[in-house]
Amino acid sequence: MPETSPGGYGARPAVAADQAATLRRLFGGTGPRMLPIVIPGSVDDDRVGLLAGFAAAVARQQGTTLALDAARLHLASSLGVSLRRDLADVLARHASLDAALAPAAPRLAVASAARALAGGAAGPAPRLDRVLAGAGIDAARYDWILAFIGIRALACLRGLPSSHADDGEVLVAVRPTARSLDAALAVVRAGQAAADMRVFRLLFLGMDRSAAGTLFERMAALRPGGRHVELRFGGVLNGPAGAERVAAAACGWDLTRIAATGAGADLEMVS
Repeated sequence: MPETSPGGYGARPAVAADQAATLRRLFGGTGPRMLPIVIPGSVDDDRVGLLAGFAAAVARQQGTTLALDAARLHLASSLGVSLRRDLADVLARHASLDAALAPAAPRLAVASAARALAGGAAGPAPRLDRVLAGAGIDAARYDWILAFIGIRALACLRGLPSSHADDGEVLVAVRPTARSLDAALAVVRAGQAAADMRVFRLLFLGMDRSAAGTLFERMAALRPGGRHVELRFGGVLNGPAGAERVAAAACGWDLTRIAATGAGADLEMVS
């Protein structure tokens, strides 16, 4: 039976998800689902391991997956992979793609993109799908793209569908710290300003379900962004079982899809 939690967290059966994915490929075109995971602040090695386990679980359950580390998590190292370069070097033609992207587990590849998606004095972060196309990454090869980004790179998500409250969901990592509430609310405010984001799922790292549920209710009661923003429960990552549960639930979320039309691809909704 699917697990339920605050905000209606639950999982669709994996078989149904696989059938739906097959039908989309046959009749609705190809292209991966895009799941941005915003990491406010630094994350210790143990919790990076939880995020790496989540990426591997998505690949096992949902299909070929690309994990983009644009938050300086050293996700590749946690997955046992050594990457020498960033996608910024590939875009500048200073390195080949295989220096910044490598297989990490069955059906899972990882790429470093912290500099490629960095905003700053030179301007806002470039749009994520255009960085992928410019680096020569064929989106059609993947079923899912997990984009781990920092709060300063939120502008890379601009242009994703967000005209309705249930479009283009974004995961926000919440750590068990005294300032976790303020950090998550800062992401909501920055996401609205940078990319007009409206739906945020809170993913609790290293907490038990009771503590996570209590913190979620406190955040939801604050109504950040007013009626224009919706907070949803994204689940708890506290070990391998939690990673499998959240990965299973993700197939039921309202995510965007990068249309597999080559460079400069537009984004479409996955129904």
